[in-house]
Amino acid sequence: LSSALSMDSAPAVERAPPNANPGATAAGHGVPHLPYACSPAQVLAALTSPGAFTLDLPDHVARLNAQVLELFATFDSQEEGAKAAHALTQDALGDQNGYHAAGGLSRYNRFREGYIFQASAPVRPMLPGAAGAEFARTHEAWREAVSEVAGHVMDLLCEALGLPAGHFAAGGPLDMHAQSQFHVKACRAPGGRLPADGVFLPPHRDPSLISLVVHKAGSRGLEVFCGTAGAYLEGRRSGPEV
Repeated sequence: LSSALSMDSAPAVERAPPNANPGATAAGHGVPHLPYACSPAQVLAALTSPGAFTLDLPDHVARLNAQVLELFATFDSQEEGAKAAHALTQDALGDQNGYHAAGGLSRYNRFREGYIFQASAPVRPMLPGAAGAEFARTHEAWREAVSEVAGHVMDLLCEALGLPAGHFAAGGPLDMHAQSQFHVKACRAPGGRLPADGVFLPPHRDPSLISLVVHKAGSRGLEVFCGTAGAYLEGRRSGPEV
């Protein structure tokens, strides 16, 4: 499981796969949007092609998304030195936890900065004083809520595929939670140097079984390449409730 909150977004295309136009979307096509109470057949169809969908979220999850975005904005408003005090450190499994500036982790983060928490590590109180306790408490609640959303989606997929419920749950045959990651990131141009092609995030496949992404309201740009459409499809809705 990989979960990410994004303050800003940009088209996720650096160069197109063969026979596709960079950043182009197919006329009449788009990433499907589903209600939270969708059917197993709807989930299976969306994950078969194009391989992604947007989803209406329960109110309590939407509230936590909004609260985490606000806490990130508070963290992000600090001087770089205060943020760097929470710089990435490796846990016992060699995974990274903490803050990184743009360009400080990998080429996929050349224009992104923020913080990462592994499921195996407690959330750090990354704000001073009492605000730090609220930061940790809210992020922990958010992680739990997002994991429940992932479990809901995967249980629907299991039903569609004839697998037992909980197949991907914590402690299940294929536990997707044990090594899950949680990211909160903002797109940035270090020194004001924008990418020459206007693309902030190169095309990639997440290594996770399932990725859940929430964008700040009004953000656009997340794209999914659909082989059957031969084009990038954009998620048309964004905000804490999606």
